[in-house]
Amino acid sequence: MQNSSIPTLLITGASKGVGYATALLFANNGYKVIAISRSVETLLNLNHDNIISMKADITAPDFCIQLLDFLKTNTITSVDVVINNAAQLLSIPFLENTLENITTLYATNVIAPIQLVQTIYPFLKKADFGQIINITSMGGVQGSSKFNGLSVYTSTKAALINLTECWAEEFKADAIHVNSIALGAVDTEMLQNAFPVYKTDVTPDSIAAFIYFFVTYAGKLMNGKTFPVSKTTP
Repeated sequence: MQNSSIPTLLITGASKGVGYATALLFANNGYKVIAISRSVETLLNLNHDNIISMKADITAPDFCIQLLDFLKTNTITSVDVVINNAAQLLSIPFLENTLENITTLYATNVIAPIQLVQTIYPFLKKADFGQIINITSMGGVQGSSKFNGLSVYTSTKAALINLTECWAEEFKADAIHVNSIALGAVDTEMLQNAFPVYKTDVTPDSIAAFIYFFVTYAGKLMNGKTFPVSKTTP
C-alpha cells in the first residue's frame, strides 16, 4: 500500500528541461514522483528510488485508461501535486498554420491537461491538501509581449491560464488549490526552437527550485493565481 506520509507528485513532460529538473528535485527531497513522458530513457537512466516513470503520449485516446492502470499497478491511491508541464511549440507565421498544426498544439497544451485533471481528480481529493500547478508562458499573460509565429502556441497558454482560474473555483470546496506559473525565457530546447539565436542564463534547475518553493510554501497561500517567473521574455 502507498505510504500516506510520503507525498506524491505527478508531472508530465518529465524527460527533459524544466520537467526533468523538477522531477529530480522533488524526488531528491523525498517525494514519490510519477514522471510521465513519451521518452523516459533519461529518467530510467537515473535509476532513482523515488521516481516511477510512465512512458505515454498524453494526447493518445486511451491515455487516461493507461494512467489509471499505471496508478493501480503501482498501488498509488492518492496524489498530492499534479504539474501540467508537457507542452508543444510550433513557430509558424499565423496565416501559414494548418488545421493539423492547430489541433496538435491544442491537443497537447490544452486538451491533455483537461483530461488529466478529470482523471486524477479523485486521487487529488484523497490527499490532505491537493495542488494543481499549470506551467504556462508569459506569452499567455494578458498585456505581455507577443511574438510573430507564436500566435497559436500563445493562445493555448492563455487558455491554460484561464482554466487555472476556472479549476480553482471548481475545486475550492475540495481543498485543492490550482495555480499557474508563467515562464519567461528558460534555457531549454523549446526556447532554442522558438528563438535560435537567443541566450538566457535562466536554467531549468533554477525554475525547478522555484516550483519546489511554490508547491511547498507559496501555493498553499494562493488559489486561482498566475505567478510570472520571468527575467526576460526574450
